[in-house]
Parts: sequence; structure tokens; C-alpha cells
Amino acid sequence: MKKPYLITAALVAFIAISGFSQVDFGIRYDKSTESFIVSLYPLETYTLPNNLTATAQITIKTPAGTFEPSDVKGLYPGIDWEYNSRADAPREESKYDYLSFALINPGLLHLPLEEGKELPILSFKNGAGCNGTVALVDNATDPFMAPNSKNVNIGNTIAILGAGAEAYRGIKGPKEVDCATLTSATDLAEQVEDFDIYPVPAQRDLTLEVDWTGEKEAVRAEIRDVAGRLVTVKVIELIQGNNTYNFDVSNLAAGSYLLSLRGSEWNVSLDKFQKIKF
Repeated sequence: MKKPYLITAALVAFIAISGFSQVDFGIRYDKSTESFIVSLYPLETYTLPNNLTATAQITIKTPAGTFEPSDVKGLYPGIDWEYNSRADAPREESKYDYLSFALINPGLLHLPLEEGKELPILSFKNGAGCNGTVALVDNATDPFMAPNSKNVNIGNTIAILGAGAEAYRGIKGPKEVDCATLTSATDLAEQVEDFDIYPVPAQRDLTLEVDWTGEKEAVRAEIRDVAGRLVTVKVIELIQGNNTYNFDVSNLAAGSYLLSLRGSEWNVSLDKFQKIKF
């Protein structure tokens, strides 16, 4: 039996003075295993004792009534997860269900957290089949973050000693994936390295910035309303590196919209945004 790593008074003091978020989460769909995979993306390397990890939670949101988690698996030795809570169609976001997975951990884990290296930690399937999108909850913008109408604790979190306990920073790559639109196990998040949409909410113009690591490609940038209707389409050319594009949204009605990119053999949802009157 492995002995637990002792946290000394000095380490406790270290936690108190060094709190900064240094780990992103990412989600992708592996068509070969029909599984959704959540990974960690450390922004720096942690070694003992700074890589000690005790607690973590991952929350996804799916269109209401479309998802039943199955085959929940930890992807690193010593890591086990459980599907532990569900909030269906809350009034703050009634078109979605929220599902959370928690780390089952009898002690402190020593995770191999290396700067810039993906660490897959959780996989799960949809027992209802390929049946819609799956998104990581955005802690900063999701309307159902606590306090909420169902009194549940949702959101993404991970406690790592070297990051001052809470290490979660944000989402790397697309926030939302769709098993029906990915044609292979290729992780499109590796091509859409990072992106930003602003201003949010938008009035007249919307700007998309994309860091693209794939080959030069002409793609369709599509804006759809909450019913899935295509309201705007623009052909853009992605080149390796940073790409910036502007969209005129002045004629759109006030409401919620989704921006996605569609290539010749793939489609990836980027993010939702709000359009307001001006």
C-alpha cells in the first residue's frame, strides 16, 4: 500500500501565498471508441509535491433529454470518476441538462502535469446514442452557475497544491463537440488551438479570432439561432497561425446564437453569443 504524502505546515503556507489558475480543460469526441474525452492542459510543469491533486469536478451541458451517461472511465492510473449529479432543464437555461462527474479519490494523486502536454483523464459515452452536442460548462458565463434555482454545485474545478488549491483556468479549444459531425477520431481541438469571440454581447459587429494549426483551408463560418436555423454564413480562409474575421450581425434579432466552422469533412461548434438591440 502506498503511503499518503504528508502535507507539512510549510506546504500549507505555500498554498496560502501562491494561488493562481494554471490548468485548462478540453473536450473532444473519439469516433473509434464512441466516447467523449476530457483532458487537462497544464500551463506549466508541476513536480512533487506541487502536483498533488485531491479533488476535481467536470460539468457538461447537453440539449435537454438527449444524454444518458454510460461507461464512465478514468484514463490515468489511480483516477476513478463517478457520474454524481444531474440538473434537468433548469429555468436559467431550460433547453439544457447539466451533468457532473466527480473524482473518486481515497488520497492525494500525483498527476504527471507537464506544460503544454495533454493529459486525458475522463471518458464517457452517451447511452442514448449519438444524439446531439456535448459542451463543457463555461464557469465564467454560464447562466446556471451557482447560486441557481436547483441549489446544485456545477462547474469545472480541480485542486492542485502547486496552483494554490484551485487550478482550473478555462476551456482549451472548442467548448462544444458533436459526435454526428466528426468524421474521424481526429481531435479538431488540436487544429482550433484557441479562439475568442467578442464583444459579447454583440450589437453591430462580431469578431472571431482563431489560432489554427492545420493546413490552409477555406471553411464556412456559420451562425445559427437556438432552433438550429442558419441565419448567416461567410466563407473564410484559415491559415496556420492567428486568424481574425469580422461579422456583421446588425440585422440579427436580439437573442442567442451559435457560431461554428464547417470544413470539407468536419464541423466544429465554437461558442454561443448574445445579440442585443442597439
